[in-house]
Amino acid sequence: MSVESPPVTDIKPPRRLISWQHVNLLAILLLAAILRFWRLDSWPPGLHHDEAYNGLDALSLLNRETFPIFYEGWELYAQDIHQNRPIYQTTFPPFFEGNYGREPLTIYLSTGAIALFGPTPFAVRFVPALAGILAVLATYLAAKILSKLPGQGTDEGTFSQQEAFSNLTPLVAAFAMAILYPAITYSRYGDRVMVFVPIAAFTVYCFWRGIEAAEARRISELESGIAPPIPLGDFAPKWFFIGGLFLGLGLYAYAAARFMPLLFLAFVFLWYVRDRVTLRRQWANLTLMALTSVIVAFPLILFMIRHPYFLIFRSRVIANRGLGTFPGRPWITWLLNIGRVIRGLIWEGDSNLLHNLPGRPYLDPIQFVLASAGIVRIILRRFERREVFLLLWLLVMLLPGILSGDAPHFGRLIGAAAPLAILVAMGAVWLGQLLINRFAPENMRTTQFLAIGLTILMLVSASIAVFDYVRYANLSELPVIFDYSDWQLGQYATSLPDDATIYLTPNQEKMATIYFAMEGQRNRLRSFHSPGESLIPAGHQGQPAYFLVRTHANSVLGRLEEQFPQGVLEANTPSFISYWLPESSSRSLNDAPSEISWSGAIALDDWWVELSGETLYVTLVWETQVAMTRDYTVYVHLLDSDGSLVSQLDRPPDGYPTSDWTPGEIIQDQYQIALPPDIRPGTYRIQSGFYHLPTQERLGEPRILGEVEIP
Repeated sequence: MSVESPPVTDIKPPRRLISWQHVNLLAILLLAAILRFWRLDSWPPGLHHDEAYNGLDALSLLNRETFPIFYEGWELYAQDIHQNRPIYQTTFPPFFEGNYGREPLTIYLSTGAIALFGPTPFAVRFVPALAGILAVLATYLAAKILSKLPGQGTDEGTFSQQEAFSNLTPLVAAFAMAILYPAITYSRYGDRVMVFVPIAAFTVYCFWRGIEAAEARRISELESGIAPPIPLGDFAPKWFFIGGLFLGLGLYAYAAARFMPLLFLAFVFLWYVRDRVTLRRQWANLTLMALTSVIVAFPLILFMIRHPYFLIFRSRVIANRGLGTFPGRPWITWLLNIGRVIRGLIWEGDSNLLHNLPGRPYLDPIQFVLASAGIVRIILRRFERREVFLLLWLLVMLLPGILSGDAPHFGRLIGAAAPLAILVAMGAVWLGQLLINRFAPENMRTTQFLAIGLTILMLVSASIAVFDYVRYANLSELPVIFDYSDWQLGQYATSLPDDATIYLTPNQEKMATIYFAMEGQRNRLRSFHSPGESLIPAGHQGQPAYFLVRTHANSVLGRLEEQFPQGVLEANTPSFISYWLPESSSRSLNDAPSEISWSGAIALDDWWVELSGETLYVTLVWETQVAMTRDYTVYVHLLDSDGSLVSQLDRPPDGYPTSDWTPGEIIQDQYQIALPPDIRPGTYRIQSGFYHLPTQERLGEPRILGEVEIP
């Protein structure tokens, strides 16, 4: 008896959990991780000021400190910001006001890395490096959605050039992003720039996934004949909601994200011009995305409304800085910057060593040719809707660089990385298809050779990027740019005993790298600079003191050795010298300190006088009794026997204001009093005290220190 065979039906093969695309994508992500994490702690060497400032804010968040915090004395703009508006104190700021103001997302994310790895360069750079890897994944997704052509089938059993283009383009785009030189550089730089790139690409992906879902829903409704109960058009909220989350989140990442809404506004306008009927069916989706982004960004928007200074302050600084600026005529700068940015992309790049191997273009020659081919392809296809969006994305992300004064600034052009990588991929795959159609439309072996050739071409591009970055990381000037000497000094200061008083001289404006290397213990380091070479702080009696003297300030070291010969030269590095004053060292010449004090705030520990020619050298040794918030001026008077003023000198302590003095600290300063030419020999008295110059308020009463004989 024969058994009837079942009818043959078309059965699709089961979907594989891991396809060749996934394997290749994982390999590309692994390559991106290697390029971003390899020697991340030492390439570049040291820790740049801006990186360290972000790290300090992250440490302050971990320590639950109150913001705003300004770590350095040069940040006088803080007075302008809060002149007419009270300071809003918070432990979780929506915007960090220090260092010209910075978006907060990278800093908040860095708290986890610092908590895990400690306050190190690796921890500060961990988040940008991770963002660099996510940027590769996000670029893959954005390329996948933007290279999908109208009417493209989804059946895995079919194959066409159109589908091959859509399958290969995302992988090549991901590879291009993985090896793009500016993406590598900024992924290894602990600033907020790179975090914006994956957020922007994810926003684009969600936007187009939403459009796809909405249009698919429209087709389904037409086929079923069932209309939605509420006329919301082709409403597909999921992806537009997620896209709105990313769009709003981007504003917390980097200032260039403020241009992202312009991308969508421009595209919607062009869409309206070309196909307003289809666009109208998307009104609910677009509204949802816009509202979601506003809600997410609302704390930052509210901060900017309260502090509009930050909306224009940094923009004004960067727009008027650089060799190519025209103060008062920014439009001339912007017009010229168009050429500078284009030239920076393909010929002569950013010359700032902090951002780039000086002069290296954004794209290498291979990437430039492929990206150009991608643009030609878009033109030949007469600007399909998704490709128009891609070009708009590129143009909008070039605007931050065009509107800055020091174009081409690759940091402000980092938003162009993803669209450029996608154009490189489109050009590469399109050229490959042209070659296959021209030389071997049906010859599989030749096709394989062409695929191998394309792979070799991209690997050559990767080799160029790696070679250039290795050259960059080993430049002799880079340790100076990345404040390597400050990092070394801060690490040395951290290794000193906890009870030691640590002095840095001369002081410097930018201290963030030193403070971060000291694990945020800013109060441990005291900075002074005595232009008149008269003042020396001597620490606390019975406690060790360390003087970290920059190598160019040899005169300070000589004065220390003269005043405290019992000190020890402990460290001698190329950037600083450490002079150690042991706890047993006496800080004054007299064993019996005086009992003179000014309002219980400052006590006179010792004093002596020397006469040389027509000048009286009065050396005063004070001991601080309480912490002071005011900067006082010292006066030293020479009085005759009748109490009449013969000569005087009024000035603040030389290079070390009283507001920096700590309780128990001993400070020595010398005052040179010029004697009148007609002064008579005899006994005179020295009188001294303190007053607050802005208010003319005295700190206690004048005190007579003692007598001096004038021969």
